[in-house]
Amino acid sequence: MCVPNCFKASVAQHDFQPGDTLYETPKAYSVWHTALQHIGFSVQVDSAVRGRDGSITFTVFRPNQDRTALVRATTIQTTQASFIALLRSGDFDSFPNSETV
Repeated sequence: MCVPNCFKASVAQHDFQPGDTLYETPKAYSVWHTALQHIGFSVQVDSAVRGRDGSITFTVFRPNQDRTALVRATTIQTTQASFIALLRSGDFDSFPNSETV
């Protein structure tokens, strides 16, 4: 995952907030119609409780077939610590402490 510098404090303090949105590629942070050609998935925080063991619910979005928009793929509830582990690895298969909502 591409975690911009503006999220450093969120990672350090286990304090993501509703609306926080991250993409798996730095190319996502360019002109939107161009970015859509490069995005594999993004995550958007729906709700969160601060702290390592605080809960977080986030939605995973993937591009539609024509790559003109991102569409909801799934919603996951886990801990802030597990969410940060996902951001570091970018690998949903290594994300055992999650529950699809």
